[in-house]
Amino acid sequence: MRKNRRDKQVNAASTIQEKTQKAKAFARTVTGIAIAASVISTAASPAYSVEPDISQATCLDNGILDDERAMLLDIYHGFLASESGTYQTVEFYPTNQWKNWPRALEVCYFHSVKPGAMKLYGNIFHEGRYQVSIERTENMDVVRQKETEYDAEVARLVSMVEGKTADEKIRFFHDYIVQKCVYDYSYTKSRAYDCLVEGISVCNGYAAALYNLCSAAGLEAGYIAGSVKVEDQGMVIHAWNRVKNGDGKWLYYDITFDDALGSYQYYGLTEDVMGQDHFPEEVI
Repeated sequence: MRKNRRDKQVNAASTIQEKTQKAKAFARTVTGIAIAASVISTAASPAYSVEPDISQATCLDNGILDDERAMLLDIYHGFLASESGTYQTVEFYPTNQWKNWPRALEVCYFHSVKPGAMKLYGNIFHEGRYQVSIERTENMDVVRQKETEYDAEVARLVSMVEGKTADEKIRFFHDYIVQKCVYDYSYTKSRAYDCLVEGISVCNGYAAALYNLCSAAGLEAGYIAGSVKVEDQGMVIHAWNRVKNGDGKWLYYDITFDDALGSYQYYGLTEDVMGQDHFPEEVI
């Protein structure tokens, strides 16, 4: 039981170059990471005002504060501008390190690569302010290519549901992902890019892709991380979604299970029904 994959939309090199140049215009590339909390950066912060790309708009109304959103954009653009895959924010942001912004960074901003080791450094002169470092050894040209390609694919699919109702949008995105993506039983593919562009992922990629698409299409959506009760396996780490329908009600979707079962058994369920075997721990 498998589906035909659609051809990937390949973005022009000029688009990638433009994105790279835009990032470099407002983000500082650094070659090292601070090694102590007492190290205070005195450099001026980069001055920029940039709207998030379409697939990044998913963090706008899900408990992410303005300061945290500015921090996420700083990290995202700084990382993309770097040649080494290493970046440290110049600013010290007032943020709660225990909130869900690290997950938001993975789900909403980095669609093809995990952010890697996130390190928080507290400014000893300003309690509650943190300087964030990201370390990840990647081929940055490949990362920029993939991120640009993913943004374009999200934009393409969103353009296909213009003028449709909320329920029609949800159904289109759900069915498209089921047709496009296959479950990765090697457990090596987990990103939204893997699901939406390459057509193979575990549950995280399914849920992140549906979340990005619904949110970019103007729907209020949620990415849910938690565990699910599976027969003969017990509790298993899992990810799924909730989306507000045309009546403004939250309905729940497990697109991974629907794909595996070849049905709509986990499509548009109420919280009580989904909660019979799905147990959320974190919601974005």
